[in-house]
Formats: sequence, structure tokens, C-alpha cells
Amino acid sequence: MFFGLNKYIKNWLPKKLFYRSLFIIITPVILLQVIISIVFFDSLWIKSNKELTRTIVDEVRLISDVYKNNNEKEIERVTGLYKNNLDFIIAFNELLIIDDIDYLFLMLIGVFGVIGQIGLTISYQLSKASYVAPYSYFYIIFSGLIGFYIWNEIPDMSSLIGYFFIITSYYYLIRFQNQSLSDADQ
Repeated sequence: MFFGLNKYIKNWLPKKLFYRSLFIIITPVILLQVIISIVFFDSLWIKSNKELTRTIVDEVRLISDVYKNNNEKEIERVTGLYKNNLDFIIAFNELLIIDDIDYLFLMLIGVFGVIGQIGLTISYQLSKASYVAPYSYFYIIFSGLIGFYIWNEIPDMSSLIGYFFIITSYYYLIRFQNQSLSDADQ
């Protein structure tokens, strides 16, 4: 009755004893690991997202309540706590005085970011990923330049060291690629 299906399964399964025993041992282990991973990481992902969302909402509510009370000492205390403990600067008053030109710059950053991402995706399609991937880190340097030009942010020492490493790795990569291409031509 099930002879056709049984024949198909027999043709698909390994013929030698070693591969059959390997298949019998590894299949349940892999299946069990996949199921445990999905269940564990899914529940962990849900719990983490729930807690992070709750924390962000509570922090926004705290900042909103502090600014609604309009108590200067309390505002300075809370913003100081965020600045000192979390390295997070709350610039509520500065957001109220953003000029129209700053909004234009923000919109242009978004537009050029989308164009750059599309260009990067096309370059991954047209070239080897090993040639394109290092250039995707160039956005870090450009974001530092944009921050310096638009918002007068001076990069700290760790950022400058990172910029140096990115530029030297590009130099090394370009030199190495040119050397390998010239060696291939000879």
C-alpha cells in the first residue's frame, strides 16, 4: 500500500551503515537543539523587549514629569544624574530652538543615508563582498564629519583613534588589493 513512498524514502536515505548511524544520532540532536534554541531565544527576546520598553517608557515619563513641574533644581539634578551615570545628555531646551536649516540638514542626512545604503547594496551585488565590506565602515568617518560640521561636535580621543584605524586599514586594503591584482597580471 505505501510501497512507492517507502521506496522514495529508501532512495533518499544513506545506504552505508556508518552514515545511517550518523544520521540516526545527529538528526535528533540537531532537531532538539533547534527547538530549544527557538523556544529559549524567543522567550528571552520577548522578555528583553518587554523590560527594555518598560524601562524606556519609565525614563521618558520621569523626564516629562520633571519638566512639567518646572523646578530648576530638580531639572538640573535629573539631567546631571543622566549625564554623570549614563553618559546621556538631555538637551530639552536645545531641541526647542532648532532652526529650520537644522531640520533641512536632518532631512538631507536621511535622504543621503538611504541613497548610500542603496548604493552599498548594489555594490555588494556587483563585486565580491570581501572587497566591499571594509568600505561600509566609512560611514563612521562621515558621521563624525557631519557631526563636526553641522552640530560643532568635537570627536573625543577614542573616536580619533577609531578614525585612524579605519583610514590605515583602508590604506592597507587598497595597497594589498593593488598588489594582488598586479601579481595576478604577471
